[in-house]
Amino acid sequence: MIEIKITTDAAVNLLIERINYEHKLRIRNNMLSKDCRLEDLKFEELSAIMETAAIDLVFLLPVEALIQKSNLPDILLKSFRSLSKIYKREEFEYYTLRKVNSLLKPIREAFSILINEEDYKYN
Repeated sequence: MIEIKITTDAAVNLLIERINYEHKLRIRNNMLSKDCRLEDLKFEELSAIMETAAIDLVFLLPVEALIQKSNLPDILLKSFRSLSKIYKREEFEYYTLRKVNSLLKPIREAFSILINEEDYKYN
C-alpha cells in the first residue's frame, strides 16, 4: 500500500484552488454566466466542478498511487466533506467512500490497461 502524506487542510486548499480554476474556465467557455459565483451554484453544478477539479489533481499524481492500493480515496473523501463548511452545503457531508471510488475507477482502469500493455515498454 502506498501512503500519500498530505494533511487534509493542504488537500482542501489544493482542491479549492483547482475548483476556482475550473469555475473560471467554465465562465470563459460560456458554460456559466459571467456574474455567477460558486456560492450561487446549485449543488449538482458545484459537485460537478468539484469532481472535475479532483480528477485534475489525481492526474498529477504518480501512476503507482492510482493503480496500487493507497489512501487516496480517504484523502478525497475528507476533502469533499470539508467543503460542506467552506461552501455551506450540507450535501457534501453525505459524500461516500463508494462514490469516491466510483469516481476513481475509470482512471484506475485506464492506467491499469496502459501498464499491462507491452507496446510502450519498447519505446
